[in-house]
Amino acid sequence: MYDISRPLTPGHPTWPGDAPYRLEAGARIARGDSVNTGELRTSTHTGTHVDAPWHYADDAPKLDEVGLAA
Repeated sequence: MYDISRPLTPGHPTWPGDAPYRLEAGARIARGDSVNTGELRTSTHTGTHVDAPWHYADDAPKLDEVGLAA
């Protein structure tokens, strides 16, 4: 297997009409929180991904039902 993932960055292309990639601050130690976190918001069509057959048909397999050999 080869990892072909591309990093997500501001302005990353998405499918037209889908939610854009956004990474926003969550908790911050500087504000008194116990940890620093971030909130990631995006469409499932953002970045490197694979569409399951279910994406195109309700009666098709979901991604966890598709073997790696396929």
